[in-house]
Amino acid sequence: VGIEALSRGAETAVFVEASPKILRILRKNLISLCPSTRWRVVRADAKRAFAHKVLRNERFDLIFCDPPYQAMDFSIVPPYLEMLAAEGTMVVQHPSKSVPENAAETRMVGDNALSFWRKE
Repeated sequence: VGIEALSRGAETAVFVEASPKILRILRKNLISLCPSTRWRVVRADAKRAFAHKVLRNERFDLIFCDPPYQAMDFSIVPPYLEMLAAEGTMVVQHPSKSVPENAAETRMVGDNALSFWRKE
């Protein structure tokens, strides 16, 4: 999703990934697609990335989270909401059978769902 955002005009994107294999592929794709001044890759687990020194003081207009489904845990949402800029949006992709109660909106897409939180 971040690569798509960059291709559609997003100024910058930050990618958080823990898997060394996925990190290599991600970096290779990013290097081939756009200047490194437009993206950063942080090697971290999503549950701890919000406290990462690179991200600690960041504010984002959009946060998209696509955690491994077997590890779906909505407790990651509140710390990331603190990282949203005014009027920012957080989107979490998850199995449709596990819907968070506190999302502003949830859209079902087959076996998947997208839940939205907005900072006003």
